[in-house]
Amino acid sequence: MLTHTRALIRAQPGQVLLVGSSLGGLLATWCAQWESQVKGLLLLAPAFEFLHHWLPQLSSEQRQSWEQGKPLWIHHHGENRSLPLGPLFLQHMAFFSETSSLVRQLPTRIVHGQQDEVIDLAASRHFAASRPWVHLLEVNADHGLAGVSGLIWRQMEILVQDVAAQGVSKQ
Repeated sequence: MLTHTRALIRAQPGQVLLVGSSLGGLLATWCAQWESQVKGLLLLAPAFEFLHHWLPQLSSEQRQSWEQGKPLWIHHHGENRSLPLGPLFLQHMAFFSETSSLVRQLPTRIVHGQQDEVIDLAASRHFAASRPWVHLLEVNADHGLAGVSGLIWRQMEILVQDVAAQGVSKQ
């Protein structure tokens, strides 16, 4: 299963490609914004617009209890079990959920499931629509992207080729 995987892949000396799934995809995008060694991104169901889609799913009692400092128990897809989510998460996500300043133009490939029940596919569509360097591949899968690992590996191959071509064009 490919959920919540994080990877650091070196294409050439000094070149880093980041792979991130779900919240890891969102954080990889932020890292790429700040770190010049990052030359490409492969994002698997990245958590763009996370709070916008996720908070309304909480009951008012859950949200109030959570905001008062009590943990919120959520299902973690990578661990396949419930884990506590502390109230600082909400504060951190308020900062990281804003994606309008993520404008660094580097080869980016997104794989997102059409049946994703955790992160709305519309968020990846919205992110890609205003960034012509981003390629979105919609697949017949849920948030775990089970059954599409071959497509994901193909996207990684294409990303490596894109980064290599970009490096050649700058020489």
